[in-house]
Amino acid sequence: MAGITGIIALKPDGLVRDTSIFERMIVGIKAEVTQEHSSFYDENVFVSIVSQTRSSPKANFYHDQEYGIICALDGFCFIDEQAAAGFARDESVPKDASTLAKIVHLYRKLGEEVFRHLRGSFNLLIYDAEKRRTILANDRFGFYPMYYAQSAEYLIFSSKLSSIIDSGLIQSPQADLASIVEHLYFGYVISEHSYIRGVCTLPNASVIKVEDCQVAIDKYWKMASEYGRNPLNKKQSIEAVDQGLRAAISRIAQVDEALLCSITGGWDSRVVLSYLLPQARKRLNCYSFGAGDAPDVTIPQLISSKESFRYRPFSLDQTYLDNDFIAAAQDTIRLSSGTRNYKRTHYLYALREMGEYSQHLISGIFGDQVFKAGRPKGNVVLSSAILNPLESNFDLDYLNTDLQSFLKAFLPEHDSKELLSELLNRMASLKDQFSIYASAPERYIAFRFEINLRRYFGNEASSYNDYALCYSPFTDYDFVKTWLITFYAGQLYPFQPATKAMQRNSGTLYATLVKRNYKPLIYYPTARGYTMADTLSFFGSFRILLARLQREKNAHKDAFSTKDTVALFQNMLAQENIKCSFDIGRFKGTNAYDDALSLCYWLAINGLAK
Repeated sequence: MAGITGIIALKPDGLVRDTSIFERMIVGIKAEVTQEHSSFYDENVFVSIVSQTRSSPKANFYHDQEYGIICALDGFCFIDEQAAAGFARDESVPKDASTLAKIVHLYRKLGEEVFRHLRGSFNLLIYDAEKRRTILANDRFGFYPMYYAQSAEYLIFSSKLSSIIDSGLIQSPQADLASIVEHLYFGYVISEHSYIRGVCTLPNASVIKVEDCQVAIDKYWKMASEYGRNPLNKKQSIEAVDQGLRAAISRIAQVDEALLCSITGGWDSRVVLSYLLPQARKRLNCYSFGAGDAPDVTIPQLISSKESFRYRPFSLDQTYLDNDFIAAAQDTIRLSSGTRNYKRTHYLYALREMGEYSQHLISGIFGDQVFKAGRPKGNVVLSSAILNPLESNFDLDYLNTDLQSFLKAFLPEHDSKELLSELLNRMASLKDQFSIYASAPERYIAFRFEINLRRYFGNEASSYNDYALCYSPFTDYDFVKTWLITFYAGQLYPFQPATKAMQRNSGTLYATLVKRNYKPLIYYPTARGYTMADTLSFFGSFRILLARLQREKNAHKDAFSTKDTVALFQNMLAQENIKCSFDIGRFKGTNAYDDALSLCYWLAINGLAK
């Protein structure tokens, strides 16, 4: 679903009486005014679910009249095999009961333990009126964001920051400068703070319980619980990864008659496509975007024409830049609560159109993070500013020195002493959180799944979930649990740059999985300049070497056609007279410049720019 928002009373005299607050909060999570919503409120709780643009919220809102229990779901959710088997034997539960009805049944039996039996990407609220108990929880990886703020009277929550601002219950909201520095330094906020002072993000695998006006927050799962099992050998690992991906993709393939699939010239989407074509070819609606002659367009065009499945390219040409880019960029920033910058606009642009065919998107996101071997190089997904602290277990002396230099260079007009103190306190909390891991590889994997996945990829998915819910088999909990005991997860040990042998193992795994599931796909070209089949043959190794040399010689083709977007976005800021409290020009030439421009826009439209 597009979003969830609500208020929980923390005083016996109950909820706010002004229902116009509820209406403002509902508007704050809508991308379009025509979106439908389902709501409930009494003296203790207000909650509303807003549907995607082409669907109804009924499937994600359930009221058990007999027991007085409300269940509201943002995202998508599955019940695990153990619980599903129990329902099959339980005659008191109708065979056609909805997922939410089954969740309520499990809650009545298990209480908060219910969340251990759920899979998917979700924010879920359960309100038990009889016990005056409200529970708000998310999935193990906390994929979709959940923001909350607590006062003496209320706990306010929402999947979009704008809804909390629009409630009017936060007096004189102010920008959180420390969070803005986190974003510009690391690439995104890695603590549990937001861009608004006093508003936090719900950590992954967390439960907020409000009972008798008391608030308790706890975690029901940590990545550390998955470590320490005996690893599989290479042959066993291929079998396990193959079976795990097949099960994950089968789960989502059953949710809708029509499915969206993002395919590119890359390898992750090729793996996903190899599992989908045999079982869902006629139900697929595939797409990609890029410059007209970019591999992310030309390669999917070739494959779809040869293999006869539906595919639509979105050309990021001058017409797009002239007519669609600015509006889509503004909405991307707004709908992601400021977390995604204007250069990520193309996802929303394409999915607004593709949402006509289905609201369920299967993608290959995080596949590269799962299958890539060795210590990664710093990039936009995981910067060197994050990798270095991870390796040193958030060494505060190192961070103190580096953050001081950053503040001096980019924000000299602010009180760096107070700001630095706040930032180091946040890093100290992260140090405590990750101190349970004995090695850099363990910290790295935990950070990837518990923070990086939701803070980078989940925030991106929140920018377009009004049109399509994003599902990736590489972030399916049961698959991840299997992957963690395989040889391929073990390639991260020790935490060092990948050797040639490790790179070969990674490439061979991709090719072997595709060959097993849909062999023709290994022979098509890829964006790397060679085929997957090349990784499986002696002569192919020479073609791989030549392709790598060729890539080093040639300038990278601008697949996203974003060369002109900087000027376009800057012009828009100037025309709308949008200014920031810090000098954005200092960030020119750095990776943070696009984020700084986008944050400036988000702060301005929410009245926080001063």
